Amino acid sequence: MPLGRLQQLKIWSGDTVFRWHAVIITYDSITGVPYKMSTKCDSCRLGLRLSSVDSIRVGYPSSPAKNILMLAFLVAAFTAPFH
Repeated sequence: MPLGRLQQLKIWSGDTVFRWHAVIITYDSITGVPYKMSTKCDSCRLGLRLSSVDSIRVGYPSSPAKNILMLAFLVAAFTAPFH
């Protein structure tokens, strides 16, 4: 699931917090570019397995409706059983 390239997310994994933009969430992973890097720097892209993510916070939403939709997706993604 691609987000807007400028949409920032904070991702907690263990005792580490990542702040990314140009984020893409799939059924088993999340990737993004560190927020201090250009969103066009695909070689800067980092990734995590969703199973290692403790929580995600969406920052700077473009609209309340989009933020609610994103929150609903994230809740569904983390609570859905994997087969």
